[in-house]
Amino acid sequence: MARFDVYSTPIADERRHTPFWLDVQANHLQPLTTRVILPLRRTSSRQQVTQRLNPEFEIEGTRVFADTANIATYPIALLRRPVASLKHERLAIDDALDFLFAGY
Repeated sequence: MARFDVYSTPIADERRHTPFWLDVQANHLQPLTTRVILPLRRTSSRQQVTQRLNPEFEIEGTRVFADTANIATYPIALLRRPVASLKHERLAIDDALDFLFAGY
């Protein structure tokens, strides 16, 4: 498990609107039994939001946005093998988290 890894949503009822979860937890916290994730929702389910708080990405041909305000923790046991990495989008993701927590 690594920060910025993307996982398929393991909860079947959520996959229609939230196909992926993005791991945003610092790597040095590996001993914890949970990971902090951002839901990656289909852009078709997007309500009026700001690009800074909710950056968009494409994963496996699906356009999604990070629903940063709905940050959550989930047990590591629910996270299987990563399907992608958004490490190359680190600046946009960190900017969204900074905007959520610090307002800048």
